Amino acid sequence: MLEEASLMARSIPDQDRMLAALLKCYRNLSETYEKAGNQQKSKQYYDQYRIFSEKKDLDLNKLKSAVDEEKYLKEMAINQTKIQEQELIRKQFELRKSSLDLQSIEKENKILDSTLSLAEIQLRFARQKAQTDSLLALTTRIQLQREKAVRNSFGLAALSLIAISFFIWRNYIQVKKSRKLLAEKNTQIETQNKELDELNQIITRNNMRMKKELEVGQEIQMSLLPKDQPSGLVDIHSVLIPSREVGGDLYEYFMADPKTLIFGIGDVSGKGVPAALLMAVCKTMIKTHAHRMYSPAQIMTIVNDEICQQNEHSMFITYFLGVLHLDTGRLVYTNAGHLYPMVIRDRSLSELKELHGPVIGAAPGIEYEESEYWVQAQDQIILYTDGVTEAVNDTGDFYSHESLEACLTKSIPGTLDRLIHSVVEDTRLFRGNAEQSDDISMLGIQIKSPS
Repeated sequence: MLEEASLMARSIPDQDRMLAALLKCYRNLSETYEKAGNQQKSKQYYDQYRIFSEKKDLDLNKLKSAVDEEKYLKEMAINQTKIQEQELIRKQFELRKSSLDLQSIEKENKILDSTLSLAEIQLRFARQKAQTDSLLALTTRIQLQREKAVRNSFGLAALSLIAISFFIWRNYIQVKKSRKLLAEKNTQIETQNKELDELNQIITRNNMRMKKELEVGQEIQMSLLPKDQPSGLVDIHSVLIPSREVGGDLYEYFMADPKTLIFGIGDVSGKGVPAALLMAVCKTMIKTHAHRMYSPAQIMTIVNDEICQQNEHSMFITYFLGVLHLDTGRLVYTNAGHLYPMVIRDRSLSELKELHGPVIGAAPGIEYEESEYWVQAQDQIILYTDGVTEAVNDTGDFYSHESLEACLTKSIPGTLDRLIHSVVEDTRLFRGNAEQSDDISMLGIQIKSPS
């Protein structure tokens, strides 16, 4: 029944279903013959199961060719079995005939011994001859049938060989065409790989050129930062760590006159070269107008109008600008959407929580305001950008304003460089293996002895 099922499975038109049915039949046949003790048949069907299971991506035509070949071989085996059965019937007939002859002879001997008449003997002989002729005719008919079956088997075998040869030839043609097509595809791939290599070389050269240009841009941007202490009346410490070669953060401090310090810190929306260029323009404008007036509100108003006239890409800047009179400790400041600076006084932490207008570049014609704060000796003012509070770790958590306050509180009392270094190190440890997501800038100012 399983062998008949395997024959029926070959007629399934869908390749996947036909393959699944054949695999199941071959597996069951192998297990059945193994249980029956026929190891040869079990191994034969197991080999067929393994071949088809390892080559599930066979082409449908190739698979059907192999199946048809197996079908013809199976039919040849069946015909051979029928021939053997007919030969067995013939031998059984001859044995039966010999047995009948022996019985007939024994009966004749008994009859002869019983003094049968000659006529009876002749009659019995005639009957025996008729039976013999009948048996000979039957034997002749069986012989003719056997010869016919043999001829049919040979004819079927010939047709099978022709069909197998045709399938083999067709598969050979298909394989030849496939190899030719594969060679053409390989040639195309090699050509495309060569073109891709050339493009990669061009991209590599361009990347190297861009990298050198960005390195030069970073050197230029870092050269714009102030480096020396502007006066002996004030202590300043600062740091800028860009997330890329160039960034959008920038700080500034300079002496407008021997007793007036102007300082600020800002952050441009976005990153990279556009942000760095806009920040350089804003820095230049602020420094230019600061030498003509000491009002941070007026400076911010003028700079905002000028930035809005050139802001084609709708970028904006958060900025804190302060004017510190070192002789009196009077601080006048304007906050344009920037983070609140922190003030450390007598081991306590507070913030300058005033905003005096929107970010620079949002809209022209805005009149910024300003506030005052009286700085005492040894007060420490810490300015920073959102690259500190919005540092991100591997799990997507932010460093946060609370973590910054906790880090500064833990570091009090301490010098400006110690305070700023502790914050930078704390954000680095918090970030872990995560990439720096934004520029980090900090500026610390400490007045030494106002009058």
